[in-house]
Amino acid sequence: MRAVLEEKLRLDGVDPAFFVLKPSLQNLLRGRLRALRGQIGYKLQALLDLRLRTDLAPETLFGDDAEQDAFIYSLYADIAAGRVGRAFVAELLKAARVYPDTIDHILDLIRQNTPQDTTRRIFINLERHTPTASFSPYGDRLVPIHNYFQAALILFDDDTLDAEAIVRVALSMTHHHRFTPAMLANSFQDLIRRRRVDPGVARRLADELPRVALPEITPVGLTPAAFLDELASRLTALQGSSGAPRVADLGTPDYHKLLDEHVRR
Repeated sequence: MRAVLEEKLRLDGVDPAFFVLKPSLQNLLRGRLRALRGQIGYKLQALLDLRLRTDLAPETLFGDDAEQDAFIYSLYADIAAGRVGRAFVAELLKAARVYPDTIDHILDLIRQNTPQDTTRRIFINLERHTPTASFSPYGDRLVPIHNYFQAALILFDDDTLDAEAIVRVALSMTHHHRFTPAMLANSFQDLIRRRRVDPGVARRLADELPRVALPEITPVGLTPAAFLDELASRLTALQGSSGAPRVADLGTPDYHKLLDEHVRR
């Protein structure tokens, strides 16, 4: 499976520095049946291990709603920042029925960790169309998205991506997934409605689009220049949208409550 996935990544132009796969066969042979479906212990351990093997830098995490990525990534971010301690994590992992040896390994990784708040954003792609309100307890750091144009817009607002990167994402989505400028503008408006970006960001992006060098990606039904002109026009119209205060920073989530809700579901 690793060889197949690595080849797929190469075809997509992705060269990962690390590539971690879940040891499902090993867990099966050892009779660790809970680990076959469980995600918390495996992913949290992998994230903390990779953190120790690389230089600390700003992090953007991507996951989806098919598993427990929102819970795991948020917990990892708060562990890395030193906002939750080892005793709290041990109690939480026991409640999540993580195997004791995995808990011990995670606690050792936390002990070796240099506390630093490096996680800037967490994006959860809504593969299962989970209601966005379900993620409200995680605060403003975590953003549920319907597509990756929305993720790019948030990162543009954060000054992580520039306008040229936004153009490449937009053109790629229309080329491969037949997104129109209207559909992309609707995605932007959805973020405004959900209080994830201010309407003024649309104007800032629209002002920068004419200065962007066009990449060699052909949108369906339009020239790249015509596509950007229409997108800029639709973005300019969004600046008049009614804005509301941004989603608030709620501090450290109530992880025990979130875990209980997941178990009930």
